[in-house]
Amino acid sequence: MKKIFQLLLIIFLVNYSFSQENRMLSYKEMMKMDSVFNNEIQNHLYLASYEYYYAYFQFPSNIDTFFSFAFKSLSIYTKRHPFPKNIRQLLTDNKFSFSLSYNRDTLAVLYEDMVFLSFVKPFSCAEFNEIGSYAGFIKNGTICNGNYASKLENLFCHKIWKLYHHSVSDLSGHHIISDESPALVHIGMTYDFFQDSLIVHNICPLTAELYQPYYTSLKKLSIHFCRKYGYDGLFFSAPFITEKK
Repeated sequence: MKKIFQLLLIIFLVNYSFSQENRMLSYKEMMKMDSVFNNEIQNHLYLASYEYYYAYFQFPSNIDTFFSFAFKSLSIYTKRHPFPKNIRQLLTDNKFSFSLSYNRDTLAVLYEDMVFLSFVKPFSCAEFNEIGSYAGFIKNGTICNGNYASKLENLFCHKIWKLYHHSVSDLSGHHIISDESPALVHIGMTYDFFQDSLIVHNICPLTAELYQPYYTSLKKLSIHFCRKYGYDGLFFSAPFITEKK
């Protein structure tokens, strides 16, 4: 009985010592660490929120997805110059104290159920149209960056505009014009190669139906790019064209 008690005591002391060495920071301590890092913890999470929304047209659903995206896909980092190790380690060590809360327009990054960072959807309908055409490519869960990806983005957007002009010609110019500006209304698109799904994200409050042959052409273009360049998926914006009346 005495040996059993001694064994249990040793296990308790080892676990206690381990937990003390790996103790997660309190909310005040995390805010203080952010101050020590010149607010770079919050800055990185804000940038991750911004780029995630541009890629998926929605907020991340959980903290694992959010951190994975931040560590691997932020456009300012490359394989040679990755996400800062000190901030990454701090976030990883304290991950279980982080959580997310969101509604349609706002994402809150919580720490110990208190707001650590608040992020508002980065664009309105008018702002999204001002951005115009853009595209991004995903491989192994990571958004591809660099000169090669930029060249492919230009090529992809060029092909989108060719599809657009061809479709508008078929419809005798039947497309949507914004009431607020002369710019075309754009939609967001996400394509998953493995699911073979092209999803339309209406950034603007559109009531008209997307022209089906145009949608089919955009999907074929997405399939072609993923097959040719080995991508798992992509995201892009495209001009909106209504169904023929």
